[in-house]
This record gives sequence, structure tokens and C-alpha cells, in this order.
Amino acid sequence: MKIVVGLSGGVDSSTTIYLLKKAGHEVYAVSMIVYNSDYLINEANNAKKIAEKLQVKHRIVDVSKEFDKIVLSNFFNGYKTGKTPNPCAICNQKIKFKLLLDIMNELGYDNIATGHYANVAECKNGNEVRYAIKKSKNRKKDQSYLLYNLTQEQLKRIIFPLSDMDKDEIRSIANNFDNNVSKKEDSFDLCFVKDMDYKEFINIYEYGDDYKEKIAKGEIIKKEECGEIVDLNGKVIGYHKGIKDFTIGQRRGINIGFGSRKYVLDIDYKNNRVVIGEDEDLYKTTFLMSQVNFQSIKNFQEGIQYKYKCKIRYRHEETDCAITKVGNIYKCIFDKPVRAITKGQSAVFYDNDIIVLGGEIDEVC
Repeated sequence: MKIVVGLSGGVDSSTTIYLLKKAGHEVYAVSMIVYNSDYLINEANNAKKIAEKLQVKHRIVDVSKEFDKIVLSNFFNGYKTGKTPNPCAICNQKIKFKLLLDIMNELGYDNIATGHYANVAECKNGNEVRYAIKKSKNRKKDQSYLLYNLTQEQLKRIIFPLSDMDKDEIRSIANNFDNNVSKKEDSFDLCFVKDMDYKEFINIYEYGDDYKEKIAKGEIIKKEECGEIVDLNGKVIGYHKGIKDFTIGQRRGINIGFGSRKYVLDIDYKNNRVVIGEDEDLYKTTFLMSQVNFQSIKNFQEGIQYKYKCKIRYRHEETDCAITKVGNIYKCIFDKPVRAITKGQSAVFYDNDIIVLGGEIDEVC
């Protein structure tokens, strides 16, 4: 087969190419620059060297304009409006896998591949065959949650050569072609937020690299961004300098002294308020979604209750739930309260190991 492979330059994507070549496939490697930073440009250039070593054709594509318009704007606006966005879910569907599929079609190749730890399952619904992400058997590395947003067109063309493999085994294989690559550490950061936290990135994105100087001069603290910190009863107990600095479940950074630990319970964008309280107040059972992506099935019948397991964060333990569609709204009710359900985060629903659907959390009830 002829396969287009996403190559970041890390051990997983590099080993993916090595294994595909060893199996006799023709490989074309693609690296993306999603953000104009020295780190990402260096990573793309390192990927080029790996492609040369593995003797595969390689292309570096600058998708920073599309990434800014589609992913970064959503990331920025999410935090500005009291949400905690999941940029990887949007990027995977609309940037990364879209680019690989576009290049596959351009070249007349057969499939695309990445180094993700996941599988693709064929799901038969009557006469219809649908494709869905299935969990990796390597539960510690499973990345299915991040792939819930992939479309049917993308899913039916994807190959995951590392799917169920152990990381130590992958590093051992990488030693066959590059000792340095085999020793590269895994990255757990957002690719565009490197060596900084998201608050710093948002400030740079909005105000520029010299934002700290502007803060010192008092130039960028907008009065309209400042608001109240209140308790569950609405009592004002402090003030904040912008709701973008907070996320649900946060304890540090509230900067108000209490006799006990307090946590961010809600971010009220309309009233520019941050609500804080006890840890026990973080537990909720119900949330709403509007825009969702179905994988293993095409859609729900309206008004019927479906029982699945739901995951509301990448490292969250799945919890039994019931989900119902009413109009364009999808309502999920957990069987037991779940901690820190957060607007903007992805909710992914599994039937055993297979993704049924996923979407962005709109409201927490």
C-alpha cells in the first residue's frame, strides 16, 4: 500500500514509519507547523532529518493560518468566555487528519497513518457499515478520547500501526534506526504551549510577547475584565482580574485567604463572576451538549434513553450514564455524581471499548 504518515519527529511517529516500511509499504511523511514558534519549527526540521534517515519522501506544511483561525481562536475565546476548551479534538478533525487525507487524495495514495495508541473498528448497523475509534489495549497510553471527533471519511482510511503496543517495545524498535529518537521524552503539553502555562500563552496571543512590560505599566488590565469572586450564596468575598485565569476545580490562584481549601465551582461569564466553594460542591450529575460527532452509530432516536460510559477528561475514569436527545440538545445524566464537569471540555461516550459519540460540554446542570 501507499500510505501518508504524520511525522512529528517523536518516537511514536518515527517508529510508525519504520514499521510500515519494514512491512513493504510505500511511505510519504508529512510534518506540520501549526504555530510560528522556534520549538515547532525545530521539531519540523528534526522530522525532516528522520525522514531522510528512514529514506522516505517528506513534506513540511505550514498550517499556522488555518490553525490560528480554527483552533487558537476557539482556545482563546473559550477561556475568555468561561470555558476550558479541548483544542486537540478540533485540531485532529479539522487540521491534522484533514491535511493527511487531503495529501493522500492529492498523491493518489491508499491510506493515512499516525502514531496514536488506538484502533479503528468496523461497526455494522443493518446494511450500513460505520467506522469508530476503539481503545488501545495499552490502557496507560490509550488516546481514543482525543480522536472522538474524526469523521467517517477519515476513519475508514486510518491505520494505527502502534495501536496496542507497549512503549518500551516501541523504544526498542526505534533503536534500530535512531538512538536519539528512541530516548526522546513523551510530550504531555499542548504542542503550541511550550515551556509556559496556558494563561501566559493567552496573554501573549492577545497582547504580544512584551505583555509583562505592559502589565507593569498598567496598560493591559482592562477594567471590564475585572469582576467579583462570590460564594454559593452570591456573597462577594473577593475580586478577580479576568475569568480567563480560572477553570472548574481550580484551587490555586484564587488568592483569597480562607480557613479551609476553596475551589472554583462555576465561571459565570454573563455576570463576570467566579463562584467558589467546597470540594464536595464540585460533584454534579448532569450536563448538556449540542454539537456532537457520531462514530459507531449514525444518530439517536429522539426521546429514547441510551446507556453508555462517559469520559469528561482525558485522564478521567469513565462513569455509567444515560444520554437522551431532545431536539438539538443531548442531555447526559451520570449514575453517580462526577467531580468538576467543565464547560468546553469534551465528553466521549463508549460502548465497551468503542466510541459511540462525543461532543463539547455546553452547560452543567
